Amino acid sequence: MKSEEFWEQIEGIMRDYVRMANHELSERWKNWHLDLTCREMYEVIGALMARQVTLATQLVLSPQIWDQHVAPLILRSMADNYITLAWIFCEPVDRSRKFLFYGLGQEKLQLEHLKARLSAHSIDADEYPEVKYREEWINNQQWTFLTEVNLGSWSGIDTRTMAEQADCLDFYNYSFQPFTSAVHNMWNHVAKWNLVYCPNPLHRYHGMPAVRHLGASIDFVLEAASYADKAFVLFDEKTSNTTNPLSAYEQLRQGLNRFGNSPNALRWIGRFDNSCSCGMVQPAVTSGFDPEDEGSTPSPAAITGCDRSQPTKALTGQRTPKSGGATLVAPPLLWTGARRQSHLAAGLHFFVGVEEYRGSSPT
Repeated sequence: MKSEEFWEQIEGIMRDYVRMANHELSERWKNWHLDLTCREMYEVIGALMARQVTLATQLVLSPQIWDQHVAPLILRSMADNYITLAWIFCEPVDRSRKFLFYGLGQEKLQLEHLKARLSAHSIDADEYPEVKYREEWINNQQWTFLTEVNLGSWSGIDTRTMAEQADCLDFYNYSFQPFTSAVHNMWNHVAKWNLVYCPNPLHRYHGMPAVRHLGASIDFVLEAASYADKAFVLFDEKTSNTTNPLSAYEQLRQGLNRFGNSPNALRWIGRFDNSCSCGMVQPAVTSGFDPEDEGSTPSPAAITGCDRSQPTKALTGQRTPKSGGATLVAPPLLWTGARRQSHLAAGLHFFVGVEEYRGSSPT
């Protein structure tokens, strides 16, 4: 199997997921009885549901961001969106209106900042196209002069408290919080993914900045799809939805399982577990392995960059010097509630037999 064929089959699986996820959203919306006296509730919940599907489908169609650099940014946004949705569903009418009016206030604040900047450059703000558009967008929902600007949290509480009240604290702890370090560029993210260590002991193995090329991991795709599915399940529970369209998430899992276990795919990728016994995942490299050569059989060390004959130093997070350049210290993979059997294909990780995650504690 050539690499072009490999990615064509992956793309086909992903596009099937996108089609089914959009269908799931459409079917739920069509079967939700609308009461226009509570218009804000339907608009806010509908928009948040669509946002969840949008983020999931955009991620699955973008394999260049299936890595620790970018994917956590999207997954953190999806986790935040789910907690917001779950909290709103506890009191859907009042909280939807609070969410909407806070957003209008933020738009008004941005509008005033824009006007001030235009005035500083001697530009007539009243005739500026973006100003007109933004004012019209606000006025179509509430007159601008009646719109209040709230500089605090829209809910009046922090996200953790929202998750606790919405009975999804586990999801906050194991999904929202871990990805926060990527969003805010915290040390426990940048030190793992944007540093390499000097091999010179006289330099005390100091860290050096690195723009690292990371292999694509299908785990992020499954994570995003599970978050969208989690939102669908929540919607069904809160709205007593009786429709039961095929789950796009389940179909995605089954499609990847079938493809990952097919003879052609297995011949191309080989069967190698890229995680050592301690649970640390090594940087993916492909030195000494030509994926175009079906007769080429790489060793696990060549595939994972891990010398298993000396696992202790490299896998305990120590700065272990090696000859020939700086050492990459392998960071742990974030727990996602899945039991994985992994397969590596030139940087693409297949996790077969993934269990769906609905916020349960790790076991």
